Amino acid sequence: MFDLIARSRNSFPILILLPVAGILGIVVAFALFDADPFAEGATVERSTTAVLFLTAATFLVALVARGWRSRWHLVAVLVLLGLREMDFDKAFLSEGILQLRLYTGDAPIVEKLAGAAVVAMIAWLMLRLIRRDLPAWLRGLRDRRQMPLLLLAAGIAVVVAKTLDGLQRKLSPFGVTLPPGAPRIFAALEESLELGFALALLVAVLLWWQGNARA
Repeated sequence: MFDLIARSRNSFPILILLPVAGILGIVVAFALFDADPFAEGATVERSTTAVLFLTAATFLVALVARGWRSRWHLVAVLVLLGLREMDFDKAFLSEGILQLRLYTGDAPIVEKLAGAAVVAMIAWLMLRLIRRDLPAWLRGLRDRRQMPLLLLAAGIAVVVAKTLDGLQRKLSPFGVTLPPGAPRIFAALEESLELGFALALLVAVLLWWQGNARA
C-alpha cells in the first residue's frame, strides 16, 4: 500500500468524498433521534465501529482484486481497531487485555495466557507493518503526498481522542477539577475525533484503490 502512497499524485479526486459525505449524513440523521449521540455505545461510537469494519472490508476487496495479499496485515489491524472500539479487549476476561494488572494481578492463568497470546499477535502485526510499510510512508511524508499526510492527521486525531478519554480521571491525581459541563464537551470531542480517524482511514483506502487502479 505505502509504496504506491509514496509515489502517488497530489491531485485529490473529489468523488471519493461522496461516500464520506453520505456516511456523515447517515450519522447526523441517526443522531437526531439519539438523546446523547456522543455517549458510550451511542450513535457516534457505533458509527466509528461501522466505518472501521467498512474500511477493512473495502481494503480486503481491493487487495484481493489487485493481488496484493501480502498486505493482509493492514486489514487485520483495521479489524482489531474495530474490535477495540467495541471494547472486545475487555469483554471476555476479568481485566482488559491491554492492562498490566491482568498479568501482574490475581487473574486466572488461562486468562493471562490468552491475553499474552493476543498481545503477541498485535506486536507481530505492528512489527510487520513497521518493517513493510513504514519506510515508504516516511518517504511519502517527506514528499508531502496526500495519503501519508492524511494518515498522519488520522494518527494525531486518535492520539488526541485517547488523551481526552477520561480526562477528569487522569487529572484528579494532580488536584485538577474540570469545570461543570467540560467532561461532556471533551467526551463529544473525543468521539468526534475517533469518527474522523475512521473516516480518514476510509478515504486513504479509497485513494489507494483508485491510485492502484491507474498504476
